[in-house]
Parts: sequence; C-alpha cells; structure tokens
Amino acid sequence: MRHPASVDLMLTLVAALPAGAQGNPFKLPIRSLPAYTVEYSYGGDLTGTGRSTSGGDKMASRSTMTGKFFGKTSTTSSWSLTDPEVIWNADLEKKRGTKMVNPLPSMAKAYDELDGAGKARFQENIQSMAAFVTRALPGTPFEGKSAGTKTIAGETCTVKQFGAFTFCTMDKAPVALYSAGSLLCVNFEQTATSVARTTDASMFEPPADIKWTEDLDRARAHPEIRRRELRIFH
Repeated sequence: MRHPASVDLMLTLVAALPAGAQGNPFKLPIRSLPAYTVEYSYGGDLTGTGRSTSGGDKMASRSTMTGKFFGKTSTTSSWSLTDPEVIWNADLEKKRGTKMVNPLPSMAKAYDELDGAGKARFQENIQSMAAFVTRALPGTPFEGKSAGTKTIAGETCTVKQFGAFTFCTMDKAPVALYSAGSLLCVNFEQTATSVARTTDASMFEPPADIKWTEDLDRARAHPEIRRRELRIFH
C-alpha cells in the first residue's frame, strides 16, 4: 500500500535536505554506489521477504509481501531498478511495469542553476510544505533525531527516529538495515537478515513476460522544464 506520489516527493526531498543544509537535494550518489546485497524479512501488517542490491551506477530491489486488508488477504510481488537514466518498476503478479526517465539528474542541474536567493527560498518552502504535510498526516517522518546504534545482520547501523518511523542505516554506506513505522493505518517492519559486500548483477536484468508502459520523453526532462517545476517550491 503506497501513499500519494506528492507525499513520496516530500519524504524524499526533506530526508535529503536537513534543516539548515545548503546542498543540492537532487544529487544522489547514483554513479558510485557501493557493492552490497541485502536480504530482508518483513513484519507487521505486511509479511514476506525481500532482496536489494547495488553497485556502480545501478540499484535494484525485489520483494514479495502478504497482507490482510479489509478482511481480504493478498500477496504482492514487485521489482524495481534505478540507474542514472531510467527508473523501472514492475508488478510481478499482474505482469505489468513502467519505465520512466530518472528526473534527478536534470532536476539537480536545474537546482544548481538557481541563484543563492532562489535556493534559499526553495529550502525554506520545502520545510514549510513538510510541516503542512506533517500536520495533515501525523507521524510523517520529517523531524528526525538520533537514537544510538544497533548491530543487525552482523553490521553496525545508526538509529534515526522520524516521527512514527524508525530507520537504522549503516555508517559505511547508504544501506538501510532496519525500518519500521505506521502510515495510513498500515504497520510495517523491514529487517536485514544478511549483508554481503557483493553485487547481484542478475537483479539488474528486467523480469521476463512483463508488459511495459514507457514514459521516456526526455524532452520533458530538460533542465528548463525542471526549472519550471522547481518554481513550484520557490
């Protein structure tokens, strides 16, 4: 069960842009990802297993989860792949998927081209919009605080609490070993069960028998278009 795309955008931007930060929130280390493969188990209202891998300029994940909603039990299986150019997402049960241009590179370039005042307004407005969403959706993870360290699957991670959410991320690499929380009446928990410092390149191959819907209009990813989108926030 997913929350609206607008909320996803807020979560991504504010998580990447701590209070007082002046960095480019769209510049992620997608071209220099460390080699990791992590196995996960899921608990809470959604139970199952997952696997994620990264290396070079790609990261992929695959999961199968079962949950009961409104008295009905259903299982979902999904696969995703992100590289500097394209974001792939597939529903393995329904055999449908989407391919879209990764907007982050062009948005990062557009952000860099803002002047100092424009960047300051962008950051202030993002924080204001985050506060608004937090009031509308209590527990949305915008205000974070450190909560010590843990050892999970033999690796040390730093615990961060964001409202009703808890994350534990490795200090050595951007690898989440634990996440838990509640949103829109759904409780979830993801825990790493094993960590390997290798890349499972087979996960970068798109699954077979998927009917893909493509949205690869690179003209709309042009920095000028992205600058117009950024004006929404500044």
